[in-house]
Amino acid sequence: MIVVTKRPSLVGLQALRGGCALVVTCAHLPWLDLPVGGAGVDVFFVISGFIMMFACRDGMPATEFLRARFVRIVPFYWLMILVSAPVWTDPNVGRVIATILFWPTQDFRGWWLPAVGQGWTLTYEILFYAGVAVVLPLPVRARALALTAAVAALCLVQAVSAPAAFGTLGISASAFVEFVMGAWLYLVWRTGRLRGCGLSYCVLGCLAISMTLAQPAMPWRVVVWGIPALCIVTGALLLEGRALRLAARLSLLGDASFSIYLLHPLVIHISTPFVKPLPLPLALMALVAACAVMGIVVHYWVEQPIVAWAGRRVGLPELRRVRQSRRREHSLAVGGAA
Repeated sequence: MIVVTKRPSLVGLQALRGGCALVVTCAHLPWLDLPVGGAGVDVFFVISGFIMMFACRDGMPATEFLRARFVRIVPFYWLMILVSAPVWTDPNVGRVIATILFWPTQDFRGWWLPAVGQGWTLTYEILFYAGVAVVLPLPVRARALALTAAVAALCLVQAVSAPAAFGTLGISASAFVEFVMGAWLYLVWRTGRLRGCGLSYCVLGCLAISMTLAQPAMPWRVVVWGIPALCIVTGALLLEGRALRLAARLSLLGDASFSIYLLHPLVIHISTPFVKPLPLPLALMALVAACAVMGIVVHYWVEQPIVAWAGRRVGLPELRRVRQSRRREHSLAVGGAA
């Protein structure tokens, strides 16, 4: 594995993932117009670019990387499609099949959304994983350079010669810039030169700035939300080791962030009639709490067993041991901060 000085657990970054899952949840709450909540997705993309560089050791075969990504994402997502799609989709088998295959598909309004609406981000994730697999044989810095060149070429092609072709697939090449931002952030972080507690609070403050802005369209989203997202992830890395007890406890939400992200529209849909009689602030808080609790429950009782089962089927039984090790690290972090 690539080592900086010692291999950190990055509980602060994991806690940030949990916070982003709740921010996206707030964007989908009824009675509340909060389009900026969608900026949580941009933070997810930057984190993903960082983590993919962090997780890929030198000499890792591309097949092993892709199997690990498949096990971590696909089986649980497929299950959520089968559970959630009947609620959101008219009997449209074609849309469900396209969603299962990560192929862009339109809903009845003409919007480029899969049968499970929030799954649109996974199309970008899968394409980025494919790009990482291609450049995996290269040294770590060359990987970032190759990914940057590929994304720049895609953006140029979309802007100059084939905007309609990209639009037909509901894909914006500029979105991949945020993954590349995360990859370069990793290269800076691994040198050990990313420091400064005071600066960390300043860059975290970019979240407040971004919340004052309207929901941007591509490609301006990369500027309006992507750059603040990079600052927020940078701030989380700078704060690693500080307020560690809080971060370690919040990392539970980070562990369950994928479950929260995929489940929250369904939980909101089911729970809304029950909380509607409550005063609006209490109703909104109850919905967010329900999404968080259900996400954590499903993470431990559904997502983890599915990942472990799929890992054994594709020859990656070590995934379960890695997750157990991470939980021990979080426990030690909580105890060490006391």
